[in-house]
Amino acid sequence: MARSALSTTAPDAKLLLVQTANVISTTSTPVWQYLFGSPKDGSIYAVTVKDKKVMGTQPYGDSGMDKAEWALVPADDEWAID
Repeated sequence: MARSALSTTAPDAKLLLVQTANVISTTSTPVWQYLFGSPKDGSIYAVTVKDKKVMGTQPYGDSGMDKAEWALVPADDEWAID
C-alpha cells in the first residue's frame, strides 16, 4: 500500500525504513511511516499509513547515497520482519 502511493512519483523506490510515527500504547492505533528512496534521482520519500490507509506522501530530502550504496539496499522480499 505504501509503495503503491509512490507508483507515479518514484516507481523505482526501494524501502529503506519502517517505523511507528509516534509512541504506541495498548489503546492507540499505530501510525506507520515508511521511508523509500529512489536510486534514479537519489530522493527520499516518506509515506504515512494509518488504519490501512495512506495518509500522505512527502519528499524527505536527498539520500546522499551513491550507486554502490543503492545496490546494497535489499529488495522488499529480502527484508526480515519479525
